[in-house]
This record gives sequence, structure tokens and C-alpha cells, in this order.
Amino acid sequence: MPIQISVDGYRVSPCSVTLGTAGSVDVAVLEFSFSDEWAELEKRITFRACGHSNAVACIIPTDGILSVPPQAMMESGYHPAVIDGVGKDGKVLFSVEFGVEVLYHPEAGSQPPPDYTPDEYQQFVQRIQADRQRAEDAAEDARQAANTYPHIQSGTWWVFDPTLGDWVDTGVPSTGTEPVLEEASNEDIDQIFKDLNIQMRRK
Repeated sequence: MPIQISVDGYRVSPCSVTLGTAGSVDVAVLEFSFSDEWAELEKRITFRACGHSNAVACIIPTDGILSVPPQAMMESGYHPAVIDGVGKDGKVLFSVEFGVEVLYHPEAGSQPPPDYTPDEYQQFVQRIQADRQRAEDAAEDARQAANTYPHIQSGTWWVFDPTLGDWVDTGVPSTGTEPVLEEASNEDIDQIFKDLNIQMRRK
């Protein structure tokens, strides 16, 4: 079950959590919830492990659920952590320090090797690339829709025929005059395609 962490402004609750035993891999999951101050910010958590000398930073996913990286659990003890966020408008917000405890255990016969997560910069790049791809796909869909939207030409409605790859005159009169474009309702478009099919069958 994920460990629940609530971030309200700069305050963090609970003020400390126990992650598990040192050297454990893929056992600790944190689930963050944030107040309105953190909306639209790219959020990050930094664990200070190994005598506080080793900073382990991770981008917090948009769903708020983060698997604790093995590097943050390499050494037993009580380690500080901090959350910060950066906005596109230059806003920066830090939480207060909160504690993460990694429990001691005696040496075992073998230890699983740490499964290192992508570095912080790579996590950020992957997130930005995914957002950019979604934006490009949406823009392309909008361009395609605009390029094939029925329009008025020479006093009649013209539609794009994907089979021919060209515009076709439906012969349906328009009520407007060029170059003013009219907005066709769904019913108008349905009728245009019905008329077009009739004309094509006649040919």
C-alpha cells in the first residue's frame, strides 16, 4: 500500500515516514497530494542519503505516485528529504524538510543489485517530449480537420473526397456569397454527403 504524503503549501504531513529496510528494491511507494499552491508546477523530491552527501532527485509523476529509487535506500538511518516545484511563469516553491527512515538489518547472504532509475534530467526530458508529442498530434488533427472542412465555392458547397484526394462540387447551393464562409451544421454536412453520393451514382 502506498505511503500517503500530503503537501499543503510548504508543510508536509506526516513529518516523517519509514520506507523499509536498507538495500530493498521496489518495495516503497509514495503517493503525494498537493494543495492549490502546487498546481501547474513541475514537482520534484530530493532524498539526502548516505550521510546526507548523496542527493537522489526524482521528478514526481503527474498522478502523484512515485516508487522510491534504490539509491535512496542504500544506507540505514534517518535521512532528510525536500520537495520543490517550478512553474513555467518562474514560480518556485519549496517544502520544509521531512524525514525518511531506512531501517537497519544484519548482513544477508546476498543483496539485490540496485536498479538505477533514469537521472533527473532524463526524467524531465521524457516528460517534456511526451507533452510536446501530444500537442503536435492535436495540432495536426486540427489542421486536417480545417483542411477538409466543407466550404463555399462558386455559390455551391464543396466537400473533400478522401478517395479522389480532391475537392468535389456537391451542386448544393449556398445562401452566402464569396469570400464569406458559412458554418455548416451537422445536418447540412450530412445532406451534402447524401447529395454527393446520389450524384456520383448517376455518373
